[in-house]
Order: sequence, then C-alpha cells, then structure tokens
Amino acid sequence: MNPHDRLRIVLAEARQEWRAFAYVMQAHENHYIKRAGVAGIRARAKPMSNWETCDLAILLTI
Repeated sequence: MNPHDRLRIVLAEARQEWRAFAYVMQAHENHYIKRAGVAGIRARAKPMSNWETCDLAILLTI
C-alpha cells in the first residue's frame, strides 16, 4: 500500500495539488540505505587500481 498514491486521494483539492509534492516525496522515499559492518565498508570503499590489488594479494600471501 502506498500512502502517497495520487489515485487514492479522496479530497478534490488534495487531488489537484498532488503534483506540488510529487518531487519532494520522491526525494524523501528514495533515500539510500545505511549499512553496517562489512557491507557498509564495501559500499563506501573506493575501487582499487590493479597495482593496489596486486600489492594486497602479495601481502596476504606472506
């Protein structure tokens, strides 16, 4: 159920003015998800270059 569904608005005035709030509600409802732990670290991590990946692999094998 979508509480902001324009087709289910009962009052005529509100039905006419739904477009004024459409952008605000879209920005509000489509927020990103904060993640904790390993998933959060991976989500915030920068992509590594090939050299950094090779260095990391060498360090892990030592």
